[in-house]
Amino acid sequence: MKKLLTGLTIAAAAAAAFMLLSPSPAEAAESKGSSQPSLYTFNDFMKVKWIKEPVLSPNGKKILFTMEKKNLEENKAMSSICSVSTETKEITSFTPENGRAYSAKWSPDGKKIAFIKSEDGDAQLWIMTSTG
Repeated sequence: MKKLLTGLTIAAAAAAAFMLLSPSPAEAAESKGSSQPSLYTFNDFMKVKWIKEPVLSPNGKKILFTMEKKNLEENKAMSSICSVSTETKEITSFTPENGRAYSAKWSPDGKKIAFIKSEDGDAQLWIMTSTG
């Protein structure tokens, strides 16, 4: 039962983060200079920031995740490592949005995070404090 609740908590947090980071139809219309909401276009869809690989911290107070967005100009996906507080919903970014970082994990005590960061095709393991 605990595993099911943890899975639901992670799914709910990922969905909430997705909704916070995605442009609304009204925002999409506003960026096009219109006051009327419109349907999402392909370009609007490509601006969506995707939440992937959510991992609950050992104490259950934060969720670590990969945030991915598409870069149409460079024809590639870019991703960064972030966390969201399960209590305050505050989002912390650990890596720049214009890079390629993924597969983040918590240390058993929750004091550090580890992730893969790829620059120029070379992937390296990074370890840093969970406070950023």
